[in-house]
Amino acid sequence: MIHFLISLSIFGLVLAWVWFVAYPDVYFTMAGAVQGLTLVFLVDVVLGPLLSFLVYNPKKPKKEIFSDFAIIGLVQVGALLYGLNTLYQEHPKAVVVYHKSSATVFNKRELDEVANFNLNGDYSKWGELPVAVYSPSVSRQAPYQTLSNSLNIIQETDKITRPSLSADDKATLENLEKTHGKLYVIAVLAKYNGAYFALNQELQLVAKFGEKPIS
Repeated sequence: MIHFLISLSIFGLVLAWVWFVAYPDVYFTMAGAVQGLTLVFLVDVVLGPLLSFLVYNPKKPKKEIFSDFAIIGLVQVGALLYGLNTLYQEHPKAVVVYHKSSATVFNKRELDEVANFNLNGDYSKWGELPVAVYSPSVSRQAPYQTLSNSLNIIQETDKITRPSLSADDKATLENLEKTHGKLYVIAVLAKYNGAYFALNQELQLVAKFGEKPIS
């Protein structure tokens, strides 16, 4: 019971870090937080305490009981560190919009491999992530432009995106525009799910809709 409560407390801390810091708001389900947390939960909260329950025998010598628990603890800590590292490497870091196409959510591992993208630039944010527009025609040395300098690209991408909306998504967008006025729509793809982002005239994120797994 004590082992289970300790494991549950650790998982609670991991969940708080993932929810509030690593996988913020609209990106939580899109970028794989659920899958990562499921792995951590199964190993830390289910497997560890279950193994402790199975191997515990009050008739065993105390030294043997301690040895069993130590081995289980080491396995559990190793698996937890692996899960945390995976969550950290895969957590979303930035969004890149491609002209007349869609936007992609880059995780930390992917972003580390991207050249000429400085997160310290003056980028607007959708949710908690900085957003850049890939425009190599403007500058091959600095192809990642800010939203404020890329309104025409957002407008053209919106025109390409709207015909691909399903009937349900079109109805959702229509209701959103009744509330917020004319919106721009961008398809955004993350590791596990894709969705549509609705942006107001200031290119701020108004809503996410139509989320579904990437096939």
